[in-house]
Amino acid sequence: MGVAKKILAFKSVDPVSTFYSNYAAIEIAESIHLHWRNTRIEFDGEEFEVFCKMAQQAYLTWLNHGKPQNVPLGQMLFLGTGHLHEQPSRKNPAISSNELRVEVQQWADYIHLHWKWLRTELTFGEFVELAEAMSQSLVELEAAPWYSTAPRRIGSCHQAVPKGRVDHEDPSKEFWVKREDAHNWIGYDSYYLDGEDKKVKTQEHDKRQRQTASPITATNGTARPFKGFVTRRIAKELVKLCIPTRWLKAYRHRRDRLRKAAC
Repeated sequence: MGVAKKILAFKSVDPVSTFYSNYAAIEIAESIHLHWRNTRIEFDGEEFEVFCKMAQQAYLTWLNHGKPQNVPLGQMLFLGTGHLHEQPSRKNPAISSNELRVEVQQWADYIHLHWKWLRTELTFGEFVELAEAMSQSLVELEAAPWYSTAPRRIGSCHQAVPKGRVDHEDPSKEFWVKREDAHNWIGYDSYYLDGEDKKVKTQEHDKRQRQTASPITATNGTARPFKGFVTRRIAKELVKLCIPTRWLKAYRHRRDRLRKAAC
């Protein structure tokens, strides 16, 4: 996703990680951990609550759309959103979000990588692959003619488009810093919009679909009517999860209210 200017490094790797190859879990120790294969994200309680609410919203929205595996190239469907404080892990300093640390563990063939709130387990070989790619990337980046003069971003809470929040203008237009810089690019409509812009475009697309009574395409590629199918699909999945019926009623009420507001 995105518009690549230059690939700094590329190498084919084994997609199966050596550590925790098929593992997924949520646990609490010195902080709350989300394990996804050999990667771990650490939350404080405030962040974990945002994550859980967002995941619930995303799952119901995904069911609502028939469990699609993807959407057409250039489109984006927001399943769930949340709002975080820009200072990570402020409720739990044990997460050490201000550190970058590489450790060799006592257990054989084991590298533990800490970067802000992210943790990754690697073998020596996997770490060498990553380190070599990063070293090559650094050489390529610093050798690029535009590296020293390229604008640098200012502040926090950026999305793909800097919206002018850079330390200086770029007369050469080597890099885009404002919305209008990308207007002449052939892929503008498909790839340029991000964040709130993409969300608005997605909402407009969904509204047009409702007005034309477009069917929803399920995972198997068959078209199904929106009404009835959605209710049955969600009800079936919620029963599996033992989610109270009142939650389903509240979801339907909110969904209908949002539809009326959109129309």
